[in-house]
Amino acid sequence: MCTGNTCRSPIAQALFLEILAQNGDYQNVQVEVLSAGLYTHDGIPATAEAIEAMHKEGIDLSAHKARVISDNLVKQSDLILTMTETHCSHLRNKYPEQRALIFTLSEYAGIGIQDIDDPYGLGGQAYRKIVQQMKVLLEDVADRLLANI
Repeated sequence: MCTGNTCRSPIAQALFLEILAQNGDYQNVQVEVLSAGLYTHDGIPATAEAIEAMHKEGIDLSAHKARVISDNLVKQSDLILTMTETHCSHLRNKYPEQRALIFTLSEYAGIGIQDIDDPYGLGGQAYRKIVQQMKVLLEDVADRLLANI
């Protein structure tokens, strides 16, 4: 989960799905991975820079459409990962009953709380940087989830 659901969280969703697809240990595990934004409108496409950065990874993000995080989505989730501590705090305060399921991506990956910077408006290099940063974190998330299954 991020702010606008047009770059960071759709990138994370697509990367994580690719990690799961490439890891044979997940072939018999049913996982649904969704992304959403706190402050967005449903249907907005991913940014051109996000699409290009993911294209370089061999992943097509062009069909992504933004989704607003909803009460229903939060309540149906088994785990919610946010891009920043601010996002995490917001959700923990709004949904105290789900507090134990809400983490920053870096926190859940086991490296403490480190925000994933918003690359919006900063050009392709900023997007490629967060893709590489998230790949490492999401590999750790996949390992942690697999250990808990």
